[in-house]
Amino acid sequence: MRTRTVNSSLVILIVGSLWTLHAQSQAPDKLVSLVPESGAVTAPLSVKAGETISFHIVLDKPSNAPRSYLSVGVTGPGPVSNGNSVPLEPGKTIYDVPITISPDAPGGTWRLADVRVGTASGMHSSAIKFDSVSFQVTQEASFDFPSAAKVSINLSQSQLLRREAGNLQTKFQALKAAVSAFPEKKGDARIAKILRQNVLDAEGALEKTEEDFLGLVSTQSQKPTAGIFFGDLHITYQQALEKLKASSDLGPHVQNVAQNTQYPLLADPVFRAFEQNELAYETVADAGALTFDLEVNTIPQGAAVSYRRRGDSFERLQNVTNSAIKALPYAIWFVRFEKTGFETTEREHDPFHEQNHVITVEMHSETKKSAN
Repeated sequence: MRTRTVNSSLVILIVGSLWTLHAQSQAPDKLVSLVPESGAVTAPLSVKAGETISFHIVLDKPSNAPRSYLSVGVTGPGPVSNGNSVPLEPGKTIYDVPITISPDAPGGTWRLADVRVGTASGMHSSAIKFDSVSFQVTQEASFDFPSAAKVSINLSQSQLLRREAGNLQTKFQALKAAVSAFPEKKGDARIAKILRQNVLDAEGALEKTEEDFLGLVSTQSQKPTAGIFFGDLHITYQQALEKLKASSDLGPHVQNVAQNTQYPLLADPVFRAFEQNELAYETVADAGALTFDLEVNTIPQGAAVSYRRRGDSFERLQNVTNSAIKALPYAIWFVRFEKTGFETTEREHDPFHEQNHVITVEMHSETKKSAN
């Protein structure tokens, strides 16, 4: 009797296992066969931003998948989109899916981009075939957003810049004394070596000043603007080193004493760099800000404006002249003016030497240029 009981259990277990394997092998096919594959979609032709549009969807068949859904996605002008999902019901093929268009949505032509069915677990998901559906969104409001912000500095940062301006002035005077101490001003490699070392030392001091300045930031918005300001000062030193090398490579004939000075021409770009950066520290400290507004005017008006910092590419200003470039970080800028029928014109603006932040350009006709 005990042996028969065991054998009966084994038979039941084997039959049960075979039935389970058969059901598992058949279930996916059965599930997929009852998932909708296409549908007819209709919707209103237009809707106002902030209102709800409803998509009437007739599926080709109902879904038997557990916890399944029907999702709808729409796209508008530019990289904007919206969507919504509703649960699928057994035996049901007709659904109305509402989507609320955001109040700040851009006006224009929108389209139905995606209709999809799937399960909440994510195990099954497939796109529904449908004919193209588009609709118009009317945006009756206009939106004005800030385009720039003045970035101020705190008292501690101002004091730091003033102190570094004084340190730079002291180093500059010592450098001039060292250069003028050489009796020979023609082709002396020692002068070039002294000049180069002083620029490298100044670069190191600039890096420390930038680090200390960022350690005193009151708002995170200061950091990118401060990066541009100090980056421009680094460019000034780097260009001085390049000019110093170029002058040294040309030989003694370009190293003669400059007219009305006791210093060799070789020292001129280095001296200018020290003066420039000392003035930059003082200007920002006096302004109490890392940014300024630059007015750009042309005669006649209506020129397109582009601007760039040294080493960067041009960026187009949204407005044409006459207008202003708001909240430019303190740095040397190049501004380009373009107008159909007129010559393209560029101007440099140095906010450290030019306290009146205005550029006015008289545009010259291209016909006059060709006539000349």
